[in-house]
Amino acid sequence: MDFSDDDEDDDRRRVKIYNIRDNPLDYMDDAELRRHYRFSGDGIREIVRIVGDDVRRATNRGGAIPTELQVLATLHYLGGNSLQLH
Repeated sequence: MDFSDDDEDDDRRRVKIYNIRDNPLDYMDDAELRRHYRFSGDGIREIVRIVGDDVRRATNRGGAIPTELQVLATLHYLGGNSLQLH
């Protein structure tokens, strides 16, 4: 029985492919930011400055989501009309 083919398969690893995460602060103007997130660019940057140390990952292992995008996702969710408060 020849196991050499199995050894070759074990040596190859899958290459991780990460999606490119564009930062809306880089390309949206204040009017668009207000429409999507209900804050201006300066307001969002201030929120990131305030909560950044609490939500920032210690390392970038595993493709950690940048702090700015975490804050933007939260603002988008909270700014929408989909919240159900009981």
